Amino acid sequence: PYYYLSSGQAAICRRSPSLQPYADHLPGWVPHRKIADAMGFPHSGIEAALAKLRGTPYIWATEFENVHTHWKFHEPSFEVDGRTYAGSEAFFHSQKPRPFDKQLWDGKGPGLGQRDEVMRTAVRMKFSEANTDLRRLLLATYPHPLLSIKGDSYWGVLPSGHGENMLAVLLMELRDELVKGEPPLPHSPPTSSNAEDDPRPCAE
Repeated sequence: PYYYLSSGQAAICRRSPSLQPYADHLPGWVPHRKIADAMGFPHSGIEAALAKLRGTPYIWATEFENVHTHWKFHEPSFEVDGRTYAGSEAFFHSQKPRPFDKQLWDGKGPGLGQRDEVMRTAVRMKFSEANTDLRRLLLATYPHPLLSIKGDSYWGVLPSGHGENMLAVLLMELRDELVKGEPPLPHSPPTSSNAEDDPRPCAE
């Protein structure tokens, strides 16, 4: 599994012994296990995620998240129906029904709620043609599965391996549509089984 780090993350990497070798080679894809080591997390969550995907390596990037607590990234603003939102997370919360209707918001199952339609719109606005670099990054992940390990069993996957991973599902949905219209870009994550031992990430 690999995690994308932009050149803006170099300063953070230099403060971590496990990520220092990558700092001068960014942007690129860094082994997720190295990221876990730097953040003090065990590899068990990664192994559980791999088991969920039946051993298929996944990839992820902070750019794909809506909230950023560790890595540096500024969410792009966008306009919907004449109103400007600070980012995807602001848009998402602004669309909750008032008074709140949990059944309507959550829906009858994964992918069937109002929250899913709202997030689908947020994802498409964030990765619109106006944000070329983000769209290129998303396309560069094709055809690898996307997966986010976090404390949210709906939009991501818990360290236990349980979760719907719905944010990644919506991103892959958009990615598949984009791929039909334009070929995936060549700077995809490395696939060699020995790549994790190489401190030079696959650069853009």
